[in-house]
Amino acid sequence: MSDAQVLLVYDTRFGHTFQVVQALERGLGRVAGVRPAHCFYADVTPDLLDRAHMVMIGGPTEGLSASSHIKRMFRHIGGFDLRGKYGFAFDTHPSGPLGGSAARYIEKELAAMGLRLLEPRRSAIIVGRPRDAAGTDRLALESGAEERFEALGEALGHELVAALAEHPPVRSGEPTAASA
Repeated sequence: MSDAQVLLVYDTRFGHTFQVVQALERGLGRVAGVRPAHCFYADVTPDLLDRAHMVMIGGPTEGLSASSHIKRMFRHIGGFDLRGKYGFAFDTHPSGPLGGSAARYIEKELAAMGLRLLEPRRSAIIVGRPRDAAGTDRLALESGAEERFEALGEALGHELVAALAEHPPVRSGEPTAASA
């Protein structure tokens, strides 16, 4: 089999989710036989989904759920049958009990499309940082988040290689009759 293709799809408002994507991509890139690539949610195409062995989707949590952009993307791609492929959901959100979870929504949608989830969803927490020299409040990923997601990317890459060796892909991501 050629390299396992991993498509990391994301939405980001302030760049924090993209930082998580880059960390996952670095970790995946350390695994022999895995080729990661990222794609902004608006650029997802059926062809990209078809070529991917694993689809990882993440975005910021907004209004206790996924952003309207991610929800719109799922309405667009929701009719595709992605059985035989693997998936993973992640998000970014502020700390606290009212943070909600975009990843919960994303994970549910991935499962509905037939993807096998290799790991449960994960979140990166956004925290406030001290004001900078200009007196501006700043937000950032919590300390150690990038390192954790980089390690997670590497672990997911190894899991994907093992899963594909055990269950080689046999299906293409064609639209189902319901979406035609």
